[in-house]
Amino acid sequence: MSVHQIKPLDDDVIKRIRSSLIITSIPQCIRELICNAIDANATNIDISLDVEKFTVQVNDNGHGILDLSKIGQRHTSSKCHTLSDIQHLKTFGFRGEAMAAITNESLTQIISRHCSSNETFEGFWKDGHVIGEILPSKHMKKSCSGTRVILRDLFYKYPVRRKQITAYQHAAVIESVKRQIIGFALCFNYINFNLIDSHRNLSLLSIKKTSSSLNTFRQQFGQDITKHVEMLAMRKGDIVIDGFYSSQGYPSKAHQYIYINNYLVPVQNVLYRIVPSLFAASNFGKIADKRQYLEGKAKYTQRHPIYMTRLICPFWSNYDIHMYLEMFEEFPDYTKIADLIKALTIKFLIRSGNLSKDEPIQMAGQKRRRGKDSLFPPANTNQSSISHITNNPYLLHSPSLLSTPATSVQTASNAPDELCQLLKASSIDCSHLKRAKTPHHIEAATLNDNCTTSQLYQNLLSYRPLSYEMPQKLLKEDLLHSCVLGQIDRKYIATRSLKEENRIIIIDQHAADERVKLEQMMNVDIRSTIALEPVITLNMESIFEVEALMDQRMSYYFKNWGIQYLAASDLDREMDTQMQSRFFEITESSSPHFITSTATTTVVEKRYKIYVTHIPALVSDRCISNHALLKELIRDYMYWVMSQQNNEAVITSTCPKGIVDILKSRACRTAIMFNDELTLEQCGILIRNLAKCNFPFQCAHGRPSAVPVQITSSIPTAYSKRQKNWSKFTVHA
Repeated sequence: MSVHQIKPLDDDVIKRIRSSLIITSIPQCIRELICNAIDANATNIDISLDVEKFTVQVNDNGHGILDLSKIGQRHTSSKCHTLSDIQHLKTFGFRGEAMAAITNESLTQIISRHCSSNETFEGFWKDGHVIGEILPSKHMKKSCSGTRVILRDLFYKYPVRRKQITAYQHAAVIESVKRQIIGFALCFNYINFNLIDSHRNLSLLSIKKTSSSLNTFRQQFGQDITKHVEMLAMRKGDIVIDGFYSSQGYPSKAHQYIYINNYLVPVQNVLYRIVPSLFAASNFGKIADKRQYLEGKAKYTQRHPIYMTRLICPFWSNYDIHMYLEMFEEFPDYTKIADLIKALTIKFLIRSGNLSKDEPIQMAGQKRRRGKDSLFPPANTNQSSISHITNNPYLLHSPSLLSTPATSVQTASNAPDELCQLLKASSIDCSHLKRAKTPHHIEAATLNDNCTTSQLYQNLLSYRPLSYEMPQKLLKEDLLHSCVLGQIDRKYIATRSLKEENRIIIIDQHAADERVKLEQMMNVDIRSTIALEPVITLNMESIFEVEALMDQRMSYYFKNWGIQYLAASDLDREMDTQMQSRFFEITESSSPHFITSTATTTVVEKRYKIYVTHIPALVSDRCISNHALLKELIRDYMYWVMSQQNNEAVITSTCPKGIVDILKSRACRTAIMFNDELTLEQCGILIRNLAKCNFPFQCAHGRPSAVPVQITSSIPTAYSKRQKNWSKFTVHA
């Protein structure tokens, strides 16, 4: 029997394990390099990314690295050395782990010039070790201080991790990096950021330094989204909070930012629930809904607030913030932070007219209490309400004799009095309605004026309607093994189960044929497309919608369902390529006879436009004839995708609602209608096709289309009239 001794791990094993846990993705790697550049007081940060080749390059103009030979050594840092440094830490880096992990996971090249030196030095790293010596760079001389970090073959030790980044996920990685850079730019508005896709030699993001975070936000997202934005600031003791809020909402939570000492709090943190709860409890949602309804956009309710808050306290250490970032409710000053965010939000809501100063605010998620016992409402028989349907008054707390939205649970002590009030005071005229036959003892008690209310109430409680034996569940097998009896009133089809002869299923013929036609269309290749000639031009509502649609990931989702489109710049580029001539050069100063129509269109006119080039064949006729319907389809699906938070499995498997709605409409218009006479053979074909459907017992719109009936040989007798005991009657002379 072999004995396994406990031994320390080899240094190479320790390095690989630690590196794989510290740097796990390309966005995380870029984040660490950006943090190093910010700690070096850089004012320009350029990021170059090639996801296909796993190559990253970050260039900054910070103060540079003084001693490159220390790079790659663990727990080596220029920012933190003692415990007192940790307690007053103001930089992002302090562990001395990031660069050691990066140099262990990639082929690293660093070119740097320190602010105290006139020489540019260069070094190469592999497996965490310097290759050769740190020497002055022969090929690159920096004119000012700064550092350039070039990573090649990132994660070359982890082939499984690299295989996980498929061609589709390349766009997801780039989008994650863009969001990350925007998060840094809003907090550090004095820094220029540039992101370049080096594989395609394409500029993906360019953010210029501004005087405030609001100006950076406006530069990135345009004027439309910042028209109703207001900046605010407060101070409580040593904590300063500032930021901006918008009285206009947004369809998603994409524009919500909370910073604690320049750290962007993760979106899953509980702090992000405070502002939406306050906005939801104010008039913000009501005003937004009314404004969108008047603008004809009620379908796209912009219910998520737009805001950015930043809290700064000189006594908070970045070490503590970093440690508590994933569970910030455990942070010692969490209550103060939450109270300040609430106070600043309420201040904005009052200033924007969404909340009154004297109005108590009820945050969303809090339950209203009705005194000691919140399960039962107060016994107030005089409380009444007005029906929005009949405009007649009815008691708010009435027993379940009449089914109304205000019906509540009552105790037996107060129910008879309310019942009496209901029967005597109700002004609802129901004489024109057909009523079910009432059992004799109930009828007699109701008509007897001398009957006490308690007796009437007890009689009502003892009443039970006639109950027949009903099947618990309908199955597709009931249709497969059934015999068609025929058509009923040219509206329904009756079938009898062969397994249970006493069971009859009544099926709505229109709903059944509608379901059959819908699933037949869905089973056809719904992703087959047709090319549009000419293309369809759509004017979107804002530049944000255009930018969202131009995102590579969003374009992939639309293309997956047969919808392809181009931006104005892409279409112009294609047209320019087709119209190029070696004899003529078209410029703005050329004769108007040689200028194309696209050359005269201003940028303002083009910025909101997209050009749809392909649409699904099944919906082509409706979309070509109704461009507004196509626009609604695209916008609806775009906002739905944004709300799914990159859940790829759900998004790629769910057909756009607009396409399904068009198919439902077509199925409804072409299905068998009421009063269409069907032969027994036609009824049989319809039932057999219905049995093949995935949802045979509901129509295309989701309503039930079949009802089972169980025929029994004996019908339960109704409540018998109570026998009178004449012996107890006395006759008075």
